Parts: sequence; structure tokens; C-alpha cells
Amino acid sequence: HWTPTMSRYLNDEEWKKERYDYVVVSIGLHDAENGGGGAYDIIHKFVERVNNDGIYVRTCPYPDVKYSKANFTILDTLNREIRKRIPTNRLIDGQKLMRGRDVGSNRIKGDTHNHFGPQGRIALLQLTLLTFF
Repeated sequence: HWTPTMSRYLNDEEWKKERYDYVVVSIGLHDAENGGGGAYDIIHKFVERVNNDGIYVRTCPYPDVKYSKANFTILDTLNREIRKRIPTNRLIDGQKLMRGRDVGSNRIKGDTHNHFGPQGRIALLQLTLLTFF
């Protein structure tokens, strides 16, 4: 099950672990888009619950800077806080993996400005599977 924001994970019963083999919460872009969307206020609650539930957390690579309205300071802060607080065996560090291929002329273009093309998605999938197993 994929949950794209901390607040959705905290408020949505769909994520319940017993219904899925794996639950991944993608932290970053969606939380940062609206000035953090309260992300700073809930990060402690989120981390506590995720660690207790054994959920996987993925940091978010940058969207295409040229088109994005997301606040990159918030995105970097959220990713940094997640790295400090989530056990490494539950952390899928998408931002670190895609660094250098996420912005500018080196970006692996995708179907939207926020998403990567096949090469980037395969790399993120490989990282995810390596984390699971």
C-alpha cells in the first residue's frame, strides 16, 4: 500500500498493516507543497507511530525545479528529519539515490514534472526491493 503523505497515513485507515504485506509512506513533496501542510507539527507523532507499526518510509527526490512550486527547504528538512528518526532498515532513501538525476538537464524526465521516467522508476523500485529483502 502506498501512502503519499504523513497526514494521510495518520488519518487514513486504508494503510492498516494487517491488510498488506508492505506499507510505504512517501515523505516529502506532497507534504512540502503547501508550505509544509502541517508537516512540522505532526512529524514527531508520525515517526513514533511509523516506528511502532514497522512501516517503510521513502524520502522524496526533488521534482523538476523549473516547474515545481514545492518548497525545497521544507522538503530537505522533512527528508533530513526522517533520516535521523527512522531505522535504516525501514528507510528507502529515494532522495539520496536520485541526487544528481533529479534536477536540470540530468533529470530523468517522466510523465509529469513531479515524476520520473522508466529509468528513475526502475531505480527507485530496485532500492525499494533491496530494502524489503
